[in-house]
Amino acid sequence: MSKGKLYTIILLLSTAGYAWIIFNLFNFNRHSITVCQFRNITGIPCPSCGTTEAIVLAAKGHIIQALAVNPLVSVASVMITVFPLWVTFDLVFKKNSFLKFYFRVEKILKIRIVAAIAILLILAVWAWNIYRILYK
Repeated sequence: MSKGKLYTIILLLSTAGYAWIIFNLFNFNRHSITVCQFRNITGIPCPSCGTTEAIVLAAKGHIIQALAVNPLVSVASVMITVFPLWVTFDLVFKKNSFLKFYFRVEKILKIRIVAAIAILLILAVWAWNIYRILYK
């Protein structure tokens, strides 16, 4: 992936993410719109279901409750905070540090044991979401 394409995607997704979080921060309702198409079609939550709710809870200072809603909130919070700042830094100072990081992470995720662990963690979060949403 080219630097321009990657950085554009990161900045667009971050902007959309911030807009969605701000909207939910001021209009949050547990029974609000479900934007997860997987859940809308199947009725089963996906691994990232609840991430918006968790980020809103974390932003309000309810960290433990946020982690209980979706443990991926820690990863998502770091990504939406650090990545756009990092990309902006690279663009302003004509650096490639985020691009190098991206390729390094991509290379690490191609290692079978690392990929297997990542997949198992995502499956564990998915099982938690199914239990939390369907059986509570």
